[in-house]
Amino acid sequence: MYKRISSLLMVMVLSLMVIIPVSAQENTQKTIALPTSSSTASAEGIIEVPIGPDSENSIQSVNGITLTAVRNGNTEDCEVYLNWAGTGQYSGWKFTSLTVDNGSSLYTETYLDMDGRVYYCPAATVGSLKIADVEIPTDQKKAKITIKGLLGYNNLTSSWISAYVAPKIGTIN
Repeated sequence: MYKRISSLLMVMVLSLMVIIPVSAQENTQKTIALPTSSSTASAEGIIEVPIGPDSENSIQSVNGITLTAVRNGNTEDCEVYLNWAGTGQYSGWKFTSLTVDNGSSLYTETYLDMDGRVYYCPAATVGSLKIADVEIPTDQKKAKITIKGLLGYNNLTSSWISAYVAPKIGTIN
């Protein structure tokens, strides 16, 4: 008799444990919508979201910011460029630090570790700006560029707007 009562009690407790969390999930579940009108998805599956304050017509947006390394012929001399494209005019860029390395997580070799700088350029919605010189061995075909604290000066708002470029390993052009 004791076994039956304890078994029945156990079944009831287990039933309640299954029912209560399910009903609680139904009441607290929320949906979050991501912006799609001014966002673009690249072939690599990277979604680029405009930076800057929200606006209906996205006048202030930058849809794509990339960092590239370009080699000077067959030498170790390389240049790092900040490239941007969007609908807002930007006339300056600044950052807190810039690092260029080989991209290896085991045997990292750093080619450049630079403190922050400020660069001004002609106002443009699309542009390219040389931000550093670096020496990378000629046998190294790829590099990882990491920039921190990136801000762009937006001419419409007359203010510095935060931007983020994810560090990734890229081919040296």
